[in-house]
Amino acid sequence: MRGEFFIFLILPLSSVLCLKISSFEVPDLLVPGDSAYLTCLYDLGGEKLYSVKWYKNDQEFYRFFPSLNPQYMAFEAPGIYVDLSKSGRSTVYL
Repeated sequence: MRGEFFIFLILPLSSVLCLKISSFEVPDLLVPGDSAYLTCLYDLGGEKLYSVKWYKNDQEFYRFFPSLNPQYMAFEAPGIYVDLSKSGRSTVYL
């Protein structure tokens, strides 16, 4: 899969002291039709998470928002098919 992947971790502004991304894992290359896990492990330093958003080529394709129901949302993006049943707060399964 070609393109740039970005992840945004959003915390309430008044409480942001430290955010540490301990691991960010994406496959080097995927053939169309392949499945893969994208993983971002992070330490919020005891703070509350507001949301996590995943993007490919400036287009959001997955969001984790702990205070909403449902917490997990997938959005249409060319070449991206998210399996919500295998995705979570730190991992997206394509």
